[in-house]
Amino acid sequence: MKAADKTFVPASALLPAYTLIRADRLTMEIRISPFTGEIVLRIPRRTAKKTAEEFLIRNLSAVMDSVAHAKAMTPGRMYAELSADEAAALKKLANEVIPDRVRYWTQQLGLPMPDKISYTAAQKRFGSCRQYPDGRVHLCFSYRLMQFPDAAVDAVVLHEVAHMCHPDHSKHFYALILTHMPDYHARHALLSENE
Repeated sequence: MKAADKTFVPASALLPAYTLIRADRLTMEIRISPFTGEIVLRIPRRTAKKTAEEFLIRNLSAVMDSVAHAKAMTPGRMYAELSADEAAALKKLANEVIPDRVRYWTQQLGLPMPDKISYTAAQKRFGSCRQYPDGRVHLCFSYRLMQFPDAAVDAVVLHEVAHMCHPDHSKHFYALILTHMPDYHARHALLSENE
């Protein structure tokens, strides 16, 4: 399966700024990111941008209400209490974002997709990679990661995917990461700066 194509579309006279994601799907869908209120429009690969924007315009009133609600949510970080609605929104967002990033990084490293991706509410561990004797691989991420900048999320995803090659934190492990993400350490630092 081909990785999704992601494009930022600036605001226009008719529409607010939004992120357009073309992926292997059959329907169009609008998602609002918790805390930031970012509008994400997911569409089938062959759908024309004009058709997608007409869909967004038809739903604009509800979208803007959702944006206002999302921005009103408490912007907690790893150690903050989350309401049930906030936790549910973060889980949903993690399930929309992380598999695409795992797919991207496994392709970059020439690896197969892991057998399982799951999410927890962990506050002290952003992610983990478990490899079983039979060759199965399970990647797990804290859905609280969705409260951090995209650059930091991508650093954590690459970190766990790289463990599929090197199950330790050796110099070879970090060399692999830095080959594909030279600014890895700066990205990872965002995790502590934003707590």
